[in-house]
Amino acid sequence: VCSRLIPHDCSPNPKLVTQIFDTSLITLVKLYGTIRPIIVNICIQEIERRISKTGVYRENGDNFEIEKIRNQINQGKLMQ
Repeated sequence: VCSRLIPHDCSPNPKLVTQIFDTSLITLVKLYGTIRPIIVNICIQEIERRISKTGVYRENGDNFEIEKIRNQINQGKLMQ
């Protein structure tokens, strides 16, 4: 109901977007001015980097490693 009150050109405030994960993909697209969410680009780059080393599909995900990468992304350490 209240969504009708928000202007169509509404842009997110970068100061209020403090992390990538748990943020709406629409918000990320508007914030970074991309055609796809920045997190998709980051994940693609990380997968491509890992494929060149060991073959990403031959390894199981390690929860510790996944959480470490997720924290790096939220802290902006893997951002372009």
